[in-house]
Amino acid sequence: MSLRILRKVIAGLGFVALPLLSWAGQAQPASSAVKGKYVVTRNAGGGALLCLASAVDKSELLCEEFRKLLRVRGGLSPYKLELPPDPEGNVRINNIDVDGDGAVDEMVWSCSGSASIIPPDPCTLSVTLSSGKKIEFEESRFSLMRYASQVYAVAQDFSEVNLDNPNPADIKTKIYRVDGSGVHLVCSKLP
Repeated sequence: MSLRILRKVIAGLGFVALPLLSWAGQAQPASSAVKGKYVVTRNAGGGALLCLASAVDKSELLCEEFRKLLRVRGGLSPYKLELPPDPEGNVRINNIDVDGDGAVDEMVWSCSGSASIIPPDPCTLSVTLSSGKKIEFEESRFSLMRYASQVYAVAQDFSEVNLDNPNPADIKTKIYRVDGSGVHLVCSKLP
Protein backbone atom coordinates (compact mmCIF):
# COMPACT_ATOMS: atom_id res chain seq x y z
CA MET A 1 0.00 0.00 0.00
CA SER A 2 1.42 3.39 -0.91
CA LEU A 3 1.97 6.04 1.76
CA ARG A 4 -0.58 8.33 0.04
CA ILE A 5 -3.33 5.69 0.24
CA LEU A 6 -2.42 4.89 3.85
CA ARG A 7 -2.65 8.59 4.77
CA LYS A 8 -6.13 8.80 3.18
CA VAL A 9 -7.28 5.73 5.11
CA ILE A 10 -5.92 7.13 8.38
CA ALA A 11 -7.42 10.59 7.81
CA GLY A 12 -10.79 9.08 6.92
CA LEU A 13 -11.02 7.17 10.18
CA GLY A 14 -11.08 10.31 12.38
CA PHE A 15 -8.62 9.30 15.07
CA VAL A 16 -8.07 10.92 18.45
CA ALA A 17 -4.49 10.99 19.75
CA LEU A 18 -3.57 8.75 22.71
CA PRO A 19 0.19 8.65 23.43
CA LEU A 20 0.33 5.10 24.76
CA LEU A 21 2.05 2.61 22.48
CA SER A 22 5.73 2.12 21.82
CA TRP A 23 7.39 0.25 18.96
CA ALA A 24 10.89 -0.87 18.02
CA GLY A 25 13.37 1.98 17.79
CA GLN A 26 11.05 4.56 19.40
CA ALA A 27 10.78 5.35 23.11
CA GLN A 28 7.26 6.74 22.59
CA PRO A 29 5.40 7.45 19.38
CA ALA A 30 4.21 11.00 18.75
CA SER A 31 0.62 9.73 18.85
CA SER A 32 -1.45 6.58 18.86
CA ALA A 33 -5.15 6.20 18.36
CA VAL A 34 -7.80 3.53 18.60
CA LYS A 35 -10.90 3.83 16.44
CA GLY A 36 -13.25 0.96 15.86
CA LYS A 37 -11.15 -2.06 14.97
CA TYR A 38 -7.97 -0.18 14.01
CA VAL A 39 -4.99 1.23 15.92
CA VAL A 40 -2.79 3.86 14.31
CA THR A 41 0.61 4.77 15.73
CA ARG A 42 2.60 7.71 14.39
CA ASN A 43 6.25 8.36 15.09
CA ALA A 44 7.78 11.84 15.32
CA GLY A 45 8.98 11.60 11.71
CA GLY A 46 5.41 11.32 10.42
CA GLY A 47 5.52 7.59 9.66
CA ALA A 48 2.43 5.62 10.64
CA LEU A 49 1.65 2.02 11.52
CA LEU A 50 -1.91 0.75 11.02
CA CYS A 51 -2.95 -2.52 12.63
CA LEU A 52 -6.07 -4.30 13.85
CA ALA A 53 -7.20 -3.30 17.34
CA SER A 54 -7.86 -6.91 18.26
CA ALA A 55 -4.17 -7.04 19.19
CA VAL A 56 -4.67 -4.10 21.56
CA ASP A 57 -7.39 -3.96 24.21
CA LYS A 58 -8.79 -0.39 24.26
CA SER A 59 -9.70 -0.51 27.93
CA GLU A 60 -6.19 -1.68 28.81
CA LEU A 61 -4.75 1.30 26.93
CA LEU A 62 -7.04 3.62 28.86
CA CYS A 63 -6.14 2.00 32.19
CA GLU A 64 -2.44 2.33 31.41
CA GLU A 65 -2.94 6.04 30.71
CA PHE A 66 -4.79 6.46 34.04
CA ARG A 67 -2.06 4.45 35.80
CA LYS A 68 0.55 6.89 34.46
CA LEU A 69 -1.50 9.89 35.59
CA LEU A 70 -2.03 8.43 39.07
CA ARG A 71 1.73 8.02 39.55
CA VAL A 72 2.23 11.77 39.12
CA ARG A 73 1.26 14.03 42.01
CA GLY A 74 -1.90 15.84 40.94
CA GLY A 75 -1.97 13.90 37.66
CA LEU A 76 -5.78 13.68 37.53
CA SER A 77 -6.38 17.20 38.93
CA PRO A 78 -6.69 18.98 35.56
CA TYR A 79 -9.51 16.61 34.61
CA LYS A 80 -11.59 16.86 37.83
CA LEU A 81 -15.11 18.23 37.67
CA GLU A 82 -15.11 20.56 40.65
CA LEU A 83 -17.93 22.96 41.48
CA PRO A 84 -19.05 24.44 44.79
CA PRO A 85 -21.83 22.55 46.58
CA ASP A 86 -25.36 23.93 46.87
CA PRO A 87 -26.88 24.66 50.33
CA GLU A 88 -27.77 20.95 50.75
CA GLY A 89 -24.15 19.89 50.11
CA ASN A 90 -24.80 18.51 46.61
CA VAL A 91 -22.64 19.37 43.61
CA ARG A 92 -24.79 19.98 40.53
CA ILE A 93 -23.24 19.73 37.08
CA ASN A 94 -25.77 21.04 34.58
CA ASN A 95 -23.63 21.79 31.52
CA ILE A 96 -22.55 18.28 30.57
CA ASP A 97 -23.52 15.78 27.88
CA VAL A 98 -23.13 12.31 29.41
CA ASP A 99 -24.81 10.23 26.70
CA GLY A 100 -23.32 11.99 23.66
CA ASP A 101 -26.65 13.03 22.13
CA GLY A 102 -25.71 16.71 21.98
CA ALA A 103 -28.28 17.69 24.63
CA VAL A 104 -27.43 18.82 28.15
CA ASP A 105 -27.78 16.24 30.93
CA GLU A 106 -27.71 16.83 34.70
CA MET A 107 -25.46 15.21 37.29
CA VAL A 108 -25.83 15.53 41.05
CA TRP A 109 -22.91 14.29 43.16
CA SER A 110 -23.00 14.06 46.94
CA CYS A 111 -20.30 12.85 49.32
CA SER A 112 -20.02 12.91 53.10
CA GLY A 113 -17.35 15.14 54.57
CA SER A 114 -15.86 12.39 56.72
CA ALA A 115 -12.11 12.60 57.29
CA SER A 116 -11.98 8.88 58.10
CA ILE A 117 -9.70 6.76 55.91
CA ILE A 118 -12.74 4.55 55.25
CA PRO A 119 -15.80 6.81 55.12
CA PRO A 120 -18.93 5.65 56.96
CA ASP A 121 -21.33 6.79 54.24
CA PRO A 122 -21.02 6.27 50.49
CA CYS A 123 -20.89 8.98 47.87
CA THR A 124 -23.79 9.03 45.42
CA LEU A 125 -24.18 10.14 41.83
CA SER A 126 -27.53 10.74 40.20
CA VAL A 127 -27.59 11.40 36.45
CA THR A 128 -30.68 12.59 34.61
CA LEU A 129 -30.29 12.30 30.85
CA SER A 130 -32.04 14.66 28.45
CA SER A 131 -34.26 11.69 27.50
CA GLY A 132 -35.50 11.51 31.12
CA LYS A 133 -33.62 8.29 31.90
CA LYS A 134 -32.08 8.25 35.38
CA ILE A 135 -28.82 6.59 36.37
CA GLU A 136 -27.84 6.07 40.02
CA PHE A 137 -24.38 5.15 41.33
CA GLU A 138 -23.08 4.65 44.86
CA GLU A 139 -19.50 3.97 45.97
CA SER A 140 -17.57 4.44 49.23
CA ARG A 141 -15.69 7.57 48.10
CA PHE A 142 -15.25 8.96 44.60
CA SER A 143 -14.67 12.10 42.59
CA LEU A 144 -15.71 12.93 39.04
CA MET A 145 -13.55 13.83 36.08
CA ARG A 146 -13.88 14.45 32.37
CA TYR A 147 -11.14 12.81 30.30
CA ALA A 148 -11.12 12.66 26.49
CA SER A 149 -14.73 13.98 26.38
CA GLN A 150 -15.96 11.17 28.64
CA VAL A 151 -17.10 11.35 32.28
CA TYR A 152 -15.45 9.02 34.81
CA ALA A 153 -15.94 8.35 38.52
CA VAL A 154 -12.61 7.81 40.28
CA ALA A 155 -13.21 5.72 43.41
CA GLN A 156 -11.03 4.51 46.23
CA ASP A 157 -10.85 0.72 46.63
CA PHE A 158 -10.53 -0.42 50.25
CA SER A 159 -10.71 -4.17 49.55
CA GLU A 160 -7.01 -4.70 50.38
CA VAL A 161 -6.95 -2.45 53.45
CA ASN A 162 -6.37 -4.06 56.85
CA LEU A 163 -9.19 -2.53 58.90
CA ASP A 164 -7.36 -3.15 62.20
CA ASN A 165 -4.32 -1.16 61.05
CA PRO A 166 -5.24 0.87 57.94
CA ASN A 167 -2.36 1.91 55.72
CA PRO A 168 -3.13 4.56 53.05
CA ALA A 169 -0.65 2.83 50.70
CA ASP A 170 -3.03 -0.17 50.54
CA ILE A 171 -5.83 1.92 49.06
CA LYS A 172 -6.18 1.27 45.33
CA THR A 173 -8.16 3.15 42.68
CA LYS A 174 -11.12 2.03 40.59
CA ILE A 175 -12.30 4.02 37.59
CA TYR A 176 -15.84 3.84 36.25
CA ARG A 177 -17.08 5.22 32.91
CA VAL A 178 -20.35 7.16 33.15
CA ASP A 179 -22.35 7.14 29.90
CA GLY A 180 -25.91 6.94 28.62
CA SER A 181 -26.18 3.23 29.38
CA GLY A 182 -25.03 3.48 32.99
CA VAL A 183 -21.87 3.33 35.09
CA HIS A 184 -19.29 0.70 34.09
CA LEU A 185 -16.06 -0.37 35.81
CA VAL A 186 -13.17 0.12 33.34
CA CYS A 187 -10.09 -0.04 35.60
CA SER A 188 -9.50 -1.62 38.99
CA LYS A 189 -6.68 -2.01 41.51
CA LEU A 190 -4.71 0.92 40.10
CA PRO A 191 -1.92 2.17 42.40
